[in-house]
Amino acid sequence: MKPTYKNFEAKENSFLTLPPAGVYVGTILQVRVVDADGQKVLRDTIEVMVEITEGEYKGRFTDVYKDQEKRLGKDKAYYKGIFKLIPPIDDDEDWRFRAFEGNIWCVEESNPGYKFRKPDGSWDEQGLAGKAIGINIRNRIYNYTASDGSIKDGNAIEIARFETVENVRSGKAKPARDRDTRENKIENVPNGYTQVDTNTLPFNWA
Repeated sequence: MKPTYKNFEAKENSFLTLPPAGVYVGTILQVRVVDADGQKVLRDTIEVMVEITEGEYKGRFTDVYKDQEKRLGKDKAYYKGIFKLIPPIDDDEDWRFRAFEGNIWCVEESNPGYKFRKPDGSWDEQGLAGKAIGINIRNRIYNYTASDGSIKDGNAIEIARFETVENVRSGKAKPARDRDTRENKIENVPNGYTQVDTNTLPFNWA
């Protein structure tokens, strides 16, 4: 048959995979504050871009992004190492306070001298950039609609919480449990995961 497109080239079909569920030492690359708009963003959010800095998967979030950019184009490449810190409000449930304050505590403990609360009482969210941190990654199991219309199970990774760098290096920090968001959950969850592009945040926030 005649070629159906230009610039054909036979080449290996391979791509990098994201790091598996586990705990890693990393750093915070960039930070941005997103104000609630009542639609897509329901709460004020501190979005944190992280990268793994030690071990087998060092630099993997960046490598996957660059690999996607090369294969798919810049408009279809998404950076997956995003963690959203959602500050609670005064009448929120207790778990929201514990989650937010616990994550900030991990940053402070991992970076002696850094304090999220400034002397004037305001928060130093931009000061999070450049700080060392432990990253706890878990599996997220979900439903999706296949091309034939059937409902299937998918598996992706997401950042569950921060850890202290010391606890990651010492082995004290353990991987968070999988998060099952399926409508019809089952007890037996596969250990592997399928890489699915779900994060629409841009790589460069500058």
